[in-house]
Amino acid sequence: MPELEWRYGYAWALGLMLASALGLIGYFKKRAGGDAHRDRRRGRRRRLLRAKLARAGESVVVLARGAHLEAIRRDGLRVRSAVDGEFTAKVDAVASFAASRPWTWRSSA
Repeated sequence: MPELEWRYGYAWALGLMLASALGLIGYFKKRAGGDAHRDRRRGRRRRLLRAKLARAGESVVVLARGAHLEAIRRDGLRVRSAVDGEFTAKVDAVASFAASRPWTWRSSA
């Protein structure tokens, strides 16, 4: 490789390899939806919010599939919180929003 004979050829080759690797990692992370740990945290926060709304008397519908759908329908939505402790809230669980009763969308944005 003639680049290695250049004065800074080795450093440029290593830098190019590093930039290529980091670029591909960033591309595939963005394409895959980002950080899985961050998504799990979001899921926990959403579950807590839904359970608190249901406990306050609001009508809450959650989307679930398979064994999770049956467990939520049977037992409710169980939440463990450092502030509120452990509690279970009864919510409506559906496999598809098309099959649920009509409701109005409320956006916080």
